[in-house]
Amino acid sequence: MATTPLFTTTLQPPSATTAPPSTHSSQVNTLAFLIDKSKSKTHLLQIHATLIRRGLDDHTILNFKLQRRYSAVGHLHYSVTLFNQTRNPDVFTWSSIIHAHTQSNLNDQALSYYIQMLTNSIQPNAFTFSSLLNGTTLQPTKAVHCHVVKFGLSFDTYVATGLVDGYARGGDFVSAEKLFDKMPVKSLVSFTTMLTCYAKHGKLREARMLFDEMEGNKDVVVWNVMIDGYAQNGFPNECLLLFRRMLVEKVRPDVITLLAVLSSCGQVGALESGEEQKELSLEVHSEKLALAFGLISTRAGTTIKIVKNLRVCLDCHDVMKMISRITERRIVMRDRNRFHHFDNGSCSCGDYW
Repeated sequence: MATTPLFTTTLQPPSATTAPPSTHSSQVNTLAFLIDKSKSKTHLLQIHATLIRRGLDDHTILNFKLQRRYSAVGHLHYSVTLFNQTRNPDVFTWSSIIHAHTQSNLNDQALSYYIQMLTNSIQPNAFTFSSLLNGTTLQPTKAVHCHVVKFGLSFDTYVATGLVDGYARGGDFVSAEKLFDKMPVKSLVSFTTMLTCYAKHGKLREARMLFDEMEGNKDVVVWNVMIDGYAQNGFPNECLLLFRRMLVEKVRPDVITLLAVLSSCGQVGALESGEEQKELSLEVHSEKLALAFGLISTRAGTTIKIVKNLRVCLDCHDVMKMISRITERRIVMRDRNRFHHFDNGSCSCGDYW
């Protein structure tokens, strides 16, 4: 299959004379922009070839960007090759190759590069530790924590957040909480990380206190963590109440929100009928997924229409009624037997079909 060149006339062939500084700077900026926008190996190879032709293959910033972009599009081996060809890599280049390996879940190799970096007398910075902590297990997190203290980066917000996440993923809830409490400045990411830790450990009371403490500084990810925390820990009513509050505060839900809510709707129906095991098997019926897609892809108040070629089951019917009440939407669903018009928690069929 033919490929379309990423650029054709933006950069002219090299001339015999040396380009003025302004032209050189313009070319570097253009190449940096193209690297950042590249989405395939083919495009990056074209740019890489241009760097070599123009004698820019040793340019620190361009090399750094190219190395990161290769790994971002799924070609880590090109990043490694480029790194190995770099003369005297600086802290950013080392940090970039570490980041590339943690992003590919190659945490042991990332630690190996970190050790090589120290051996080469390169002092790590906040970016190094943030990259290194992305995916580490408990024991490496403890070791990295010692180095963070040694290099005086304990109070860097990004590094501290990475440590909280590392301890939380490793199951050391106490250390994660202590670190979070000591952070002088907490970002939205810091709050979300700790909130996730509480939810995963079943500490829903602490999670809710932290959630409420954030006041208006909450994006959809934060809402999702709390809503899903209730759903996953068997508190469907709390999940649905919080979802309702989310809508009142005009935060637009995404598919993750709605899947958690639909799961909780199923749990409510199952608890009422005493059929928890049945609920698990009904959780992913296609009409629920269609409903979730309709809710996130249409404006508030729009009627959602669903077509199903089989008779709708009791569980999904109850979910449709509940969602119509919570979201104040009309839902029209046609199954094999008839049309169902759901509005404000009831159906036109009178629960008989």
